[in-house]
Amino acid sequence: MLSDGAVLLSGGRYPRVGTGIFLWLNADGSGKTWEKIDLEAHHNRHAAKEDFIVNTSCYTTLLALDEKNLLCIYDRWSPDFRAWVVRIQIE
Repeated sequence: MLSDGAVLLSGGRYPRVGTGIFLWLNADGSGKTWEKIDLEAHHNRHAAKEDFIVNTSCYTTLLALDEKNLLCIYDRWSPDFRAWVVRIQIE
């Protein structure tokens, strides 16, 4: 939960069947409406082909840095294991 009351969740589902790594944002803190953000699609749009996420554990970690910035950690299993730490800015 951010200082303005917004709630964020991250994660995915394994085994992956049409799912990936997502961030969900509930801006008003009520938990009633959620905006779904596809982190895996965003990652693959901006990464070099050798860094694409092909398979993932779907485990993530979120850490709030301040009221508008978070760190998100996620991984890729194949073709080799890699992990990323990315900054997410909420607008």
